[in-house]
Amino acid sequence: MQALNHVAFGTLIALTIKQPVLVAPLALSSHFFLDILPHYGEDPKAPKNSAPYHFRILIDGLASLLFIALSSSTFPEYMPVILVGSFFAILPDFFWPAALFIKSDNPLWKFLKFHKRIQKFESRRGIYVEVGWFSIISIIIINFFSALKI
Repeated sequence: MQALNHVAFGTLIALTIKQPVLVAPLALSSHFFLDILPHYGEDPKAPKNSAPYHFRILIDGLASLLFIALSSSTFPEYMPVILVGSFFAILPDFFWPAALFIKSDNPLWKFLKFHKRIQKFESRRGIYVEVGWFSIISIIIINFFSALKI
């Protein structure tokens, strides 16, 4: 799943639960749930370490930061818990660069192997799931929470 979807779902968890001690493990768990779903990845037009791949990562990161900023400004009283939810929802992906530097006997290597193995349904067509998921989560956040005036 793209970072934007992890961040959006982490934000939804944060706005729903509102308790950072509970939000952190739930948002972290949500990362693996989303990675099990079909999602965008392994695009032959943007192979890993190519310029298009890095551009996609950059745009996804900037969109994620923008989503966090918009959510935090929309719900300023929940900014701390939104930051917790967003951070823990994306946290496992920050370990991917470590794969370049660690050996297979390192416990982190086993975690990365597990993380890669659960993403069985990565494909170019997964973009439809990504767009649908983001749309649903965004609509829930905008309509449900704005209507309640949390």
